[in-house]
Amino acid sequence: MPDVSQALNAALFVVPGFLFVQVLYLVGVARERSDFERAAWSIVLSLPLRWVGTKLVTLLGLETNPGLTFEMYLLAVALAGGLVIFAIKSLFFFEEEVTEG
Repeated sequence: MPDVSQALNAALFVVPGFLFVQVLYLVGVARERSDFERAAWSIVLSLPLRWVGTKLVTLLGLETNPGLTFEMYLLAVALAGGLVIFAIKSLFFFEEEVTEG
């Protein structure tokens, strides 16, 4: 049975991916998924988000401690990434509105 710190570390690993998936769903980029698919995509997307977050922290020279500060940066990267994808979709793949009348 995992102790509380191990469960917290697992949750902190998955949360940025979950936020990214939720942002994509809320802005209309992704389709509705089952709970299992949402959990699987959250785990899968947490890996590249963690890599990008680590590279950005190093590139920008931000001083972080290996705790919640870094996790907050990862949440910011996930949120910004989802909004950038939404902006790109809005700019280049706009749908023509159908007017009734």
